[in-house]
Amino acid sequence: MPAFLHSRWFPSIERLVALLVLLAIFLTSIGKASYGEDESHWIHTSSYLEILFTHKPDSPLWSEHYWTLTQPPVARYLIGLGRLAGGYGSNDLNTPWQFDQDYQTNIANGNLPGADLLWWSRLPMAILAALAGWVVFLLLLPVAGRTAGYYFLFAFAGSPYVLTHLRRAMSETPLLFFTLLAAIACWKALVELQKAYQKSNVTLKELQKSTLWFILAGACCGLAGASKINGLFSAGGLFALILLAVLLLPGAATFAVRRTFAIRSAILSVFAALLVFTILNPYLYANPLLNTARMFKFRVQEMTLQVAGFPENVLHSPLERIEVISRRIFEDYALPGFPGARWLNLLLTGAGLAILVWNAWRWLRYGEKNPASAALLVLPAPLAAAALITPLDWDRYYLFPVLYAAWCSAAGFGLVMHALRAVFRRRKPPF
Repeated sequence: MPAFLHSRWFPSIERLVALLVLLAIFLTSIGKASYGEDESHWIHTSSYLEILFTHKPDSPLWSEHYWTLTQPPVARYLIGLGRLAGGYGSNDLNTPWQFDQDYQTNIANGNLPGADLLWWSRLPMAILAALAGWVVFLLLLPVAGRTAGYYFLFAFAGSPYVLTHLRRAMSETPLLFFTLLAAIACWKALVELQKAYQKSNVTLKELQKSTLWFILAGACCGLAGASKINGLFSAGGLFALILLAVLLLPGAATFAVRRTFAIRSAILSVFAALLVFTILNPYLYANPLLNTARMFKFRVQEMTLQVAGFPENVLHSPLERIEVISRRIFEDYALPGFPGARWLNLLLTGAGLAILVWNAWRWLRYGEKNPASAALLVLPAPLAAAALITPLDWDRYYLFPVLYAAWCSAAGFGLVMHALRAVFRRRKPPF
């Protein structure tokens, strides 16, 4: 193996190069990603960035209506920042796309954003998409190895599905990015927790650094929820991971210290998530809990209308769901995906999931391996699970299950390559 691979500078250079390559790929041909009609709505409502600074929370613009109920505003803020960077103000925006009108009528009515406006609106999403892929790479390296990390990078950056949906001016990309940012903050919290547990007579004061990282992870979960409301489910994954890690991880901490720390960290992190979620959305100020419940209720009602309006996209029987969902995740939208890839990807994903679960369990029970496995598996899991119960067969709804399967598949590929290398090393030369 070349000596430079063992240099203390190599890991930093490797990570920087990986980020630069991802940015170069995702920032190239932003405008060539196929247009999603929902982008018209997101770009139109990016005017809420200006409204945030020019209208008080009691303004009618922040009262209860379709735009304040359908989704939280952080994705709109990000789109607004992008088009402002390109010189487009709130008066330069398109009007909302009308789905009951044909394409030409929508264009004639000014509902299609111009090419330059669309490019600048997508720019923040392309940057966040590259960062999201990089975060997964960082989390895979310590638990699945360099082979798995590069396999994921190539699959992620080369996937037409990813390059399309993560560069569109919509909410999926910030949802993914902030969820993964929460996962990496949670990883840091678990590393600090393990360090503290290795000391004798651990006190709550010595666990403060871990608490701060958990609170930061909670704030990132709040940002995910403020991008798309189901992002709040990530706080449930964080809550579960805190309890598992604090109570199961071996160490010298007494049960009383563990219990107090678990309760404090779980409550503070979930509170941070809800606080960030609320602060960024003035519609919630009047009654945060009630208005959040109304947003969830509205989403359920809207999905009911979508089911009625698009019967051809509805998944009915359990067998149909299993067949369609498995084909979408492991073949049609898989990383990598190609005709007939379903069984190969299923095998790799199963193997990768098994090794990540095993590593997470070894860390939780014995303090071995690396906590990145636990962070990568548990925190995004509620979002991947929620996507699987959607009644509609729409491509963008599969984003989290597809990516969750992708990083498990990458870990499986790394495991297979490691096993093959071990076999070849044991073979004697033929002469």
